[in-house]
Amino acid sequence: IWLLHLMFLDGFFRNLVMASHTAVGIYLTLLFLSLLCAILLRTVYTAFSRWLLLHLKPFLHALQTAPSTSKEGENH
Repeated sequence: IWLLHLMFLDGFFRNLVMASHTAVGIYLTLLFLSLLCAILLRTVYTAFSRWLLLHLKPFLHALQTAPSTSKEGENH
């Protein structure tokens, strides 16, 4: 396997056309991987935010009511 890689690299350095093609291939692969990661992160983020909204609604409600009571205390 390593011999094949070395032969490929040898051809890569010798042939400019081959080099450009491999560069494009590497770029496309990286682009695809980044896109895949972005989709995965987005789905995880949306699911996590929905879960947070479900579980933090009472907590957020308590936070929303807390400033009003503190303001009343300041008024007194």
